Amino acid sequence: MKHLFILLFFILHVTACFSQIKFSSVTHDLGTFSEDTVHLPAFHFEYVNESKQPVHISHIKTSCGCIQASTDSQPVKPGKKGIIRVTYNPDGHPGAFNRSITVYFSNIKKPYILYIKGYVRPKEKRMFLNTSF
Repeated sequence: MKHLFILLFFILHVTACFSQIKFSSVTHDLGTFSEDTVHLPAFHFEYVNESKQPVHISHIKTSCGCIQASTDSQPVKPGKKGIIRVTYNPDGHPGAFNRSITVYFSNIKKPYILYIKGYVRPKEKRMFLNTSF
């Protein structure tokens, strides 16, 4: 019985640590687009601070240099929303992709991992005719 109580306490503690931030979605499908697109695919992840204190993103780590992620520098107050803006540069990355964005909050031990996925059509190969015979 004592072990059951300890296990239950541990589970509740871990759940409380992860429930401080609530993302509306942790995965976003950017769809299909061309490798040489001039309009880079972009998306933003929204989250709500469900804790009793302001939260601040200390840093964001991406799985590839092809991803740019940014956020506001201001802390998000309890009950308020924050956003993380993500842009994907497909140049040099044709084919299917599944990339991650790891978000670290200053007062939360475990990071949150977000994902973007999609498909990049390869650049069209241009053929040049040699007309100088």
